[in-house]
Amino acid sequence: MNELFDTPSAPTPEMIYAAYPRKQAKGNALKAIAKAISKKRVDAHELLAAVEAYAACVADWPESERQYVPLCASWVNGDRWEDDRALWVKDGRKEPAKGAGRPAKKVGWM
Repeated sequence: MNELFDTPSAPTPEMIYAAYPRKQAKGNALKAIAKAISKKRVDAHELLAAVEAYAACVADWPESERQYVPLCASWVNGDRWEDDRALWVKDGRKEPAKGAGRPAKKVGWM
């Protein structure tokens, strides 16, 4: 049994990483996952369930939105499993909402 986990059947960092939708910076991801679990910020089962739920939401995102999936280490270090899961769901628009992400237009003397 790994001392980072409560039970022998607890998901390992490798299992949690495998479920995450973006496969980059694996070493940093594994460290972040192990640290979150060892510091008791999250239970391994809870983290795996959250990652699986997030991955399912990302799978439904428009292809153009998937480039914005954070690296796994960033997601874990930011305690993103605690986010409102409704925010993980995209509405399927191909274009951002009007004005979203664009600077305000200069008017008059500015």
